[in-house]
Amino acid sequence: MNSLSMRLPEFVYDPDNGCTFEVWYNRYEDVISKDGATLDEAAKARLIVSKLDAVTYARFTSHILPKRACEISLADTVATLKDLFGHNTSVFSRRYVYLKTQRNGENLRDYTGLVNQRHTMAEFNDVSPEQMKCLVWICGLSSSEDADIRARALRKMEDNPQTTLKELAAEIQQFLNIRQDAALPERPVSSHINAVDSQNRKRDPLSPCFRCGALHWSKDCPFLNKTCHDCGNSGHKRGFCKNFRTKKKQKPKRKRRTANNVVIASTHVDAASTSRIYRPVQINGKTIRMRLDTGADLDLAEAYLQLEVVDDSKQLLTINTHQGLYRFNRLPFRVKPAPGIFQQCIDALIAGLDGTAAYLDDILVTGRTIDEHNTRLDAVFQRIQDYGFRVRLEKCSFLQTQIKYLGFVINAQGRRPDPDKVKAIQKMPAPNDVSQLRAFLGLINFYGNFVKDLHNLRAPLDALTKKDAVYTWTPECQSSFNKIKAILNSDLLLTHYDPNLPIIVAADASNYGIGATLSHRLPNGSEKVVYHASRCLTPAQKNYSQIEKEALALIFAVQKFHRFVHGRHFTLKTDHKPLVAIFGNKKGIPVYSANRLQRWATMLLNYDFAIDVALISTGGLRHRQRRCRCICRVHRELPSTPGLYRNHPDCYKRRPCHQKGHGLHKVWKMAQD
Repeated sequence: MNSLSMRLPEFVYDPDNGCTFEVWYNRYEDVISKDGATLDEAAKARLIVSKLDAVTYARFTSHILPKRACEISLADTVATLKDLFGHNTSVFSRRYVYLKTQRNGENLRDYTGLVNQRHTMAEFNDVSPEQMKCLVWICGLSSSEDADIRARALRKMEDNPQTTLKELAAEIQQFLNIRQDAALPERPVSSHINAVDSQNRKRDPLSPCFRCGALHWSKDCPFLNKTCHDCGNSGHKRGFCKNFRTKKKQKPKRKRRTANNVVIASTHVDAASTSRIYRPVQINGKTIRMRLDTGADLDLAEAYLQLEVVDDSKQLLTINTHQGLYRFNRLPFRVKPAPGIFQQCIDALIAGLDGTAAYLDDILVTGRTIDEHNTRLDAVFQRIQDYGFRVRLEKCSFLQTQIKYLGFVINAQGRRPDPDKVKAIQKMPAPNDVSQLRAFLGLINFYGNFVKDLHNLRAPLDALTKKDAVYTWTPECQSSFNKIKAILNSDLLLTHYDPNLPIIVAADASNYGIGATLSHRLPNGSEKVVYHASRCLTPAQKNYSQIEKEALALIFAVQKFHRFVHGRHFTLKTDHKPLVAIFGNKKGIPVYSANRLQRWATMLLNYDFAIDVALISTGGLRHRQRRCRCICRVHRELPSTPGLYRNHPDCYKRRPCHQKGHGLHKVWKMAQD
């Protein structure tokens, strides 16, 4: 029995991967019955129980109480284990998963095995034509309004798997009739007191008030008769002068069109540098002159309020009013998990749609041509209709060459900072204390990926934010403050990331911080930057040697751009040639490297790259070249005076640097070239 027990593996219950007791027993039934033919039924039962893991055994013994495992026969033991450790999902659920099986990166052999496994788990060999009809019928009930019908139909199929489609439809129709009859007593009667009909309720405004920005009608604005301190005019709040003047100049609204026509409202977009191209487009039998290419921005109306709340969560959303306790039926604002829940819902809405992205209720639809754009836009509108959402048409814009989105201006060439946001930064005065300085640094950090070597520019400002630093605004701080604002005010453009183009990752280090860039090499040989990144060095990292600082910059660059470069071949550029022998050595990591460099080299083994030496920031290299020439000159001038090598301020090596083995021999060769 011991030899037979060693041949049987331990049973671990894992229904998600198909590891049920029935599968395990079918595999080793012949071993137990034939190789253990000399064993009696009780011994075979003890053998099977001994192969259960701790969790499975505890669950089995708890189920058979007050009996013990040794008191159960072999047949009862096998039947109990099959019942306890079978599939944890219904037959319909397994069949639904089987029909939705897709290949997700597996090779063909693994994918074929997955299909066979799920086919067996779904018990499709026993499916009758009527059961197949019922399965397709239930799968088609995908909308949220059919949730009760789905649950009723699934319960019917679980109770009687041989139910026909005709019987199932009759059962569901009877359920709908009963639910409709049960709702009759809830309908309002003709004579009611203190009740407000929904048609007579005051409708909320569709957009904020142009006088103060609050969500109410402009005629009810408290600033209607107030005087603005900026412009001196009355009728609006301070800071809303531009909106007030624009609203007064607007023409009267035209009569609203019927549902048979398509209304296209365009929000204000900054003029693009290129000339506009217009094309006639046929929409519902009418010709509309539209601007060519490429993007559309959709905005959902009352975004959060379009999500229904389940009954269990309604208890958590109870509010106390002067008329009693009320519960929200739909997801309200100011609920902490609401943004995450809504973003998850929107991600599911646009899943599988090409050229579509969304952030909360703002949906972007792009296309290279008019036909491609309209096709994708129709698909998005169809999804929105299927999910039961509504679109706020006056906040949508269609067929735009560039759009403002999340603080950026995006067009076909790339993305750049929003001019309105940059203008706000330009108007900021010099900070008077640390809190104002941190607010300014937070603003420029948002656009930090547009600025190269931002860590060097903001180094004097970062010094003022240290814990024990005394806040003193020096001319150096003012110069750094002005330089940052001037750079942000320049024409900053980052190209779009394209995984089909060659990727270049460059990094460099200074005494203050480290910086990195992610670039593309275009077919014409030029390089366009996709992303800038930088950060300051910690006090401990400032004590690193130069080679460790340069290596730290490479590690920072690769980790920062991990999502862009992982799994793809790219070129890693540095201006520190000794790193090539450590990070780019095809024979492996040199054993004489420092432990820190060896750890970093091990981290880079996860990436596919070719390291290259380039003059990313020439200041440090030129300094070493000048120092090398000075050392060579000292060696030539003092060839026979070894004692002076120690005292000369520019010479710290007794061996001439043009000889092999000298620490600056490689730099000396580059200086000679």
